[in-house]
Amino acid sequence: MVYKRQALFDTLREKAFGSITASFTTLGVALTSEAVIVTLINDTNANLYFSVDGTNNQFYLPNSSATIIDIRANSPGDGLFIASGTQFYVKHDGSAPTSGLAALQIVYAGGIN
Repeated sequence: MVYKRQALFDTLREKAFGSITASFTTLGVALTSEAVIVTLINDTNANLYFSVDGTNNQFYLPNSSATIIDIRANSPGDGLFIASGTQFYVKHDGSAPTSGLAALQIVYAGGIN
């Protein structure tokens, strides 16, 4: 069988607990490719908000939790993705974490293998 697309994995983005504030700060660098799956991870002992605009709370993750956003799960074809250049942000909910980290894992669809 000949496959035309393959899953590729981007560099893990992390922010240590001491760098997570009550205001949105960047979570690693902006996406360098069009993502099809992202996993937001809250490995801290505090509740966190995540955002892609740096202003609005868009994802809430209680302490020690994660969520997977699979953009293509129910989308036929190759049309749906999170755009290259998208920046993720993180902040705590008012109670600062004292351990752990926030992380972002990214899968994107690559070219012919």
